[in-house]
Amino acid sequence: MKKRVLFLLPAVLLGVACLAQDTANTLPAGVQFPAQLITHLDARKAKVGDEVKLEVTANLRGPGGAVVLPKGAKLIGSVTDARDRSAGEGESRLSFMISKAEWHGGAMALHAVPTAVTAPKMGAERPPSGDSGGVASVNDPIALMAAAIAQELKGSEVRETGDPKTATAIVSRSREVSLPSGTVVTFRQIKPPEQ
Repeated sequence: MKKRVLFLLPAVLLGVACLAQDTANTLPAGVQFPAQLITHLDARKAKVGDEVKLEVTANLRGPGGAVVLPKGAKLIGSVTDARDRSAGEGESRLSFMISKAEWHGGAMALHAVPTAVTAPKMGAERPPSGDSGGVASVNDPIALMAAAIAQELKGSEVRETGDPKTATAIVSRSREVSLPSGTVVTFRQIKPPEQ
């Protein structure tokens, strides 16, 4: 009898550990985190259901200080709405939702939507060079990329839609919404994922 109990004890402990990990491996509603687009998104070409990929740009820590969503984690989601300006409303619109995060040794279900889109920030370790006056120079490809993304995002804003399927949309009245790879997107978890 003792041998059976000792044999079953590791299986029970493993099951409890897995349940505890799954419970701790979710984000509560309202939590925000940044990521950078890997996929280029364009309202003229995107279709509902198209896959969206991003990479988390900073560690997200839980209440105890432990990393719950690591920098470098891959975010996967899909386009939930895409309309070009010629669709009759006079505005271009693009919505997408992130459904999961994956990283080496872990994964997490998400239900996150964009709250802001920006060009990548130039790091403090990369000051503008000499006489460029802070303007991107031909010798600095990262500054050129950031300037190009900022130009693409001009006139775009994130709005609440009131629709539970989309929740938010990136909208522009002046041009087509286009989010080049490298665009920084801030996400908000809108509800805990259903189990």
